[in-house]
Amino acid sequence: MTSPFTDDVTRKFFESRKYFGLEADQVTFFQQGTLPCVSDDGRFIMETPYKVAKAPDGNGGVYAALKSKKLLDDMSSRGVKYVDCYGVDNVLVRVADPTFLGYFIEKGVSSAAKVVRK
Repeated sequence: MTSPFTDDVTRKFFESRKYFGLEADQVTFFQQGTLPCVSDDGRFIMETPYKVAKAPDGNGGVYAALKSKKLLDDMSSRGVKYVDCYGVDNVLVRVADPTFLGYFIEKGVSSAAKVVRK
């Protein structure tokens, strides 16, 4: 998932790295949505005198983007059964944690979340 601000550079990065050993058609890029920028006092932040500034809608935007871009259907048609989703700014995340994924797959639940007490 990219944003309107990172899409082009991200695609070029993957191309320059030959998709890290995958075929190009095995990698899907899609843009997350954007929301208007609002100041702490509730006023719109303007990009220009006539245009409201927008920012990516955050990690939570992945769900709406997957649905609106029809990527859930695409994944299903490719036989994808599970998706591991995490906040990109969580440096402690264990991507595709086999213990966690195995546990929720074994339990047959449709979704699961791992949290840590602050």
